[in-house]
Amino acid sequence: MPDLMTHCLAGYVATRRWVLHPLAYVFLVGTVLPDALGRALSIVVNSTHRWATPVHTPVGQFVICWTLAQCFRAGQRRRVFACLFAGSALHLLLDATQKHVAGGYLFLFPFSWATWKGGLWWPEDSLLVLPYLLLAVALCEAALYARRRARHFPR
Repeated sequence: MPDLMTHCLAGYVATRRWVLHPLAYVFLVGTVLPDALGRALSIVVNSTHRWATPVHTPVGQFVICWTLAQCFRAGQRRRVFACLFAGSALHLLLDATQKHVAGGYLFLFPFSWATWKGGLWWPEDSLLVLPYLLLAVALCEAALYARRRARHFPR
């Protein structure tokens, strides 16, 4: 079901409690990282499957997140890695619910070439659900804002 917007909304909901924290943004980057890197590789190499496959696996994401975390200060690396990897794990979890005409996801790559698919949604179904998801998030945010405002500014 998920497209990049659905992944972002799911990541936002997951980080709602600490959304202003700098590492929440790192988590959100993690939620789009597998697709962003997979698409970039498929454009550069001009092949969809062979080069993009390792990027969209837990082992591939572990290596990528660990590598990206090395770009941060030594004291932040563990937390940055944890947030990036948790975001990409949420991405892979959401992707695991999709139906496929053929194939599926190689979650055990490089240890196994067995594919797995959840079979709950078709990939394009997210376009039908997205407006309602955006509305639900907006209504929740408005309710939380009103509750916070009433707590801080009593009548």
